[in-house]
Amino acid sequence: GTAGMCETMITNPVEIVKIRLQVAGEMGGVRASAVHVVKELGFRGLYKGASACLMRDIPFSGIYFPTYAHLKLYTADENGYNGPLSLFASAMGAGVPAAYLCTPADVIKTRLQVKARAGQETYKNIPDAFRKILKNEGARAFWKGGPARVFRSAPQFGVTLLTYELLQRFLYVDFGRGPPKQPHTSLPPTAPVLTSSYCFPDHIGGYRLVHST
Repeated sequence: GTAGMCETMITNPVEIVKIRLQVAGEMGGVRASAVHVVKELGFRGLYKGASACLMRDIPFSGIYFPTYAHLKLYTADENGYNGPLSLFASAMGAGVPAAYLCTPADVIKTRLQVKARAGQETYKNIPDAFRKILKNEGARAFWKGGPARVFRSAPQFGVTLLTYELLQRFLYVDFGRGPPKQPHTSLPPTAPVLTSSYCFPDHIGGYRLVHST
């Protein structure tokens, strides 16, 4: 959840510029550029809808990473080892519930960030957007675009986490703690030999996180 909050602080300006550019063609032929959007919004405007973005990204991270850790347990082989295919499947599988369950927050965020055309409904904040969407469009409107979010986020995080896991196995970044002094679990004799330069159990998909969740 904390990671999701930090991410939002960086990505929200990019998100709102992207949305404004995507709907620019609907504004009566107005041609916009990223520079134009940034100048129009100003610094504070770039963080419009940031609270809704937090409402989406913090639960997303809270759902995604524990689900990913548990799916890795179920897709590991008899020695507890996860190959690239099981890592990719686990990462994609975790993205399905995380993306879909956070769709209502994404709908509200988009409504707050998009530039309303003449005659369109405008929204002041999250409670105002929630009330107006529920009143005018019904509860089903909060789930619009849910499948599209799944089809985008699941492969995206599948590739991201697979790449991270593989790089973490072959590269070691010392953040001041040094490599683990002793293994956290005993593997059977048939398990593949994992040297300290190959596998580091403290990383995001490692045994310590799986054991704690």
